[in-house]
Amino acid sequence: MSQVRIVCFDWGGVILRHCRSWQEGCAAAGLPVHDQILTPEHTLQRRALTQAFQRGHISPTAFFDQLAAINDGHYTREELVRIHDAWLLDEYPGV
Repeated sequence: MSQVRIVCFDWGGVILRHCRSWQEGCAAAGLPVHDQILTPEHTLQRRALTQAFQRGHISPTAFFDQLAAINDGHYTREELVRIHDAWLLDEYPGV
């Protein structure tokens, strides 16, 4: 019988509740929602950057720098870090 060498958990959305929208992320970070960046174009750009970051294709520094560059000055880099850090909420009951 082989020994278990690794156990991997899907953290966000499985063990921990997480924000499901930009609006919810802003609220969790205590920041206002700037409707100007809720356009389909901005949403697609944010999602593409997030996927690249989550897959390890870009560094955290590049992620936040590029995210700041596409938001038309509505959020500072520091505010974007706050939103990212607030994205994970709490454990699901019974975890």
